[in-house]
Amino acid sequence: MKIILKIAAIGCFATGLALSVSHAQVLDDSTKNVYSSRTTFWFSEADIKALSDSLHVLDTLLYGLENFDAVDVSNHTLVDLGNNGTATRSLYYLFPSTIGATLGINAYDPYFIPSSEIKYFDTKSPWIKIKTVVGGSGRSVVDVGYSRNINPRWNLGVDFKLLTSDKQIGSSSSRGDRNVNSTTWDLYTSYKSKNEKYQLLFNVDRIKHQVLETGGIDVSEDASTAELFQYLDSPIKLTGVKAYDYKINFHLFQKYKITDELQVYYLLDKGRHDNSFEDPTPTNNASAYPNILITSDSTADLIQMRALLNEAGVLGKIGGLSYNFYLKQRYVTYNDRFSSPFGRQSESYGGAKINVRLFDIWDTDAKVEYLQGGLFDIEGRTTLPFLNLWLRSMRYKPGYQQLYYFGNHYSWVNDFEPQRADRLGGELNVKLGPVTLKPGLNLTRVANYVYFGADSLPHQSQSAAGQLLVNPSAAAELTIGKSFHLNPQVIYTAVTGTDSEIWRMPEWLINTRFYYEGVWFNDYLPVQLGVDLNWKSTYYGHAYNPVIQQFYIQNSFAIDSYLTADVFLNFKVGNARYFAKMTHANQPGTADGYFISPYYPGQRRVFDLGVTWYFFD
Repeated sequence: MKIILKIAAIGCFATGLALSVSHAQVLDDSTKNVYSSRTTFWFSEADIKALSDSLHVLDTLLYGLENFDAVDVSNHTLVDLGNNGTATRSLYYLFPSTIGATLGINAYDPYFIPSSEIKYFDTKSPWIKIKTVVGGSGRSVVDVGYSRNINPRWNLGVDFKLLTSDKQIGSSSSRGDRNVNSTTWDLYTSYKSKNEKYQLLFNVDRIKHQVLETGGIDVSEDASTAELFQYLDSPIKLTGVKAYDYKINFHLFQKYKITDELQVYYLLDKGRHDNSFEDPTPTNNASAYPNILITSDSTADLIQMRALLNEAGVLGKIGGLSYNFYLKQRYVTYNDRFSSPFGRQSESYGGAKINVRLFDIWDTDAKVEYLQGGLFDIEGRTTLPFLNLWLRSMRYKPGYQQLYYFGNHYSWVNDFEPQRADRLGGELNVKLGPVTLKPGLNLTRVANYVYFGADSLPHQSQSAAGQLLVNPSAAAELTIGKSFHLNPQVIYTAVTGTDSEIWRMPEWLINTRFYYEGVWFNDYLPVQLGVDLNWKSTYYGHAYNPVIQQFYIQNSFAIDSYLTADVFLNFKVGNARYFAKMTHANQPGTADGYFISPYYPGQRRVFDLGVTWYFFD
């Protein structure tokens, strides 16, 4: 059956390719379709707030087409649990999305697009996107989008994405034993009045992400290589348990232009974030739990957050300067199955954003946001043709889950101080003939950092000075002849200061992409053929606790250095872009491999196929 399904999937891929060739040939020989990627554009809410008249074109590039899972898309700055759709963690410090309250669980954030980042379209014809990935070992992605203009001023659209992944370890069957089942959809519309003074954006955005947790492989510390890399035959730590992450958001943005120099807007955002862990028979997995605090019959932990945001502001543009001043009021609640420990909380914000652009070569952004209670977010960025500089300083709340949690296996109450992070960085962009060099440096100081310790409980660093994270980096773009390209990237990490041991990052991260690019068959078929290489130095990476869905510090399982090589072929026929990829092509044998997180082997060697197809009529 498995072989039949693979043959069917490859047959669908080949049929799509044949149809693309046929469709393109018909258009070439008879009539030209006037609608294309050059007549379909998109913009975002950020563009509207920045008073930008520029529209973005559709992505029709082959570069990076083969990257479809979160780790590859992040250029390996994320780690997961060895399977597409599983919990993720950034190797490097990330600033939070807000200085205010959050649920405190972000392991599944890469699979959800925030409402403020939804794309709105301006189409001259109905536009359809169909993206399908048929991954090896039962991994698949289906991403469908539809957008059309009702009239030149009003657009409607919908997106739907289905992500599924079979278990890669401890499967009870060779196919169909789901590890991840995720559905995401959004509805959106944009409208502009005839005189272009009034503009409206609205969207509804939802994700339901379900993971059948395994807990990782269940092996002794002195296990042999053969025992570590049994994949589907590996014993696992958890059976029959599920984690859920659910988000839904309603987002409305309205703007009215009095003059170019003075415009007003109002934003309403209402969101819900639920997270749960369920085990119908916790006694079967008792060795994985430190306690049973409520009942031994079943575990049904749930935490929820609700948020309502009102934002009103003024913005305008005077020559090369644009501004935005605003006030925000946010109401948030947090509760579990049994209580609402903080009640309904109110957050009052004030903020300003300034952008200065001169001669199309100097672009500077500055942002200041203040939350009542001494919390703030200060950010600045300057862009020149040869240099980028940035700084950021933030004092922000710990997540709700880090402050209070009560479940069947864990419970805590904390009174943590706000966290603080400051970053100064820059990157040069120097072109020397066929080589472009991009050396960079990030200096990040973090104080009062909240983390999960080896006991899987939240802790806060007590160092007043915090820790300094030093990240020099270097990237390059080298063209060899006319057709060969080499893109290496190196990131080094050093951590100093009291409590520096709470930061677990590889000292070295190296990515390299080497590929051939050309056009075959009488300039008809654009092609990229190459290899993506990734290597990290040995480090004690964070382990994952599926009960609380958090990564925590551990000291017993080293993630050994390992080189992975993904070989890919990307090509384009008409409006369709295809890829074929051998993931982990350099795996030494079926009983060997590497670990991406403690007790979670990285993806074994598999063959992946994908197509992204645009329709404009």
